[in-house]
Amino acid sequence: MRRAIMLAVIAALAAAAPASAHRGDIWFGTAAGTAKNIEAKYSSVSLARCWPLPVSLRSRYHADSFVRGSVRRWDHFECGLAIRGGRICFVVAHMMGQRWNQIMLTSYPYRGCSPYELRR
Repeated sequence: MRRAIMLAVIAALAAAAPASAHRGDIWFGTAAGTAKNIEAKYSSVSLARCWPLPVSLRSRYHADSFVRGSVRRWDHFECGLAIRGGRICFVVAHMMGQRWNQIMLTSYPYRGCSPYELRR
């Protein structure tokens, strides 16, 4: 029930303001770590691959990064998800906290995932 309410809120926020995102600048992660966390959080996702947002979308989502050692960390990623059943869809992952499951997904404008697909 709690998960269904969270997904409904995420879907409502994504529909209400698709061109904006949280003003993060606090929580950062790696592309590989984000993909692993999405697979762990959403049982309907059989495979996830993430990469930094394209330059054209970084200002739209207020994407920021920094380098620690030799690894660049971002607060937003573009991700391709393989949903159980064979469909491939795309999302923008927003880092919302320091824990592994504090990721918010926004449906990508082209071939995006629906909240229904993510909660199956």
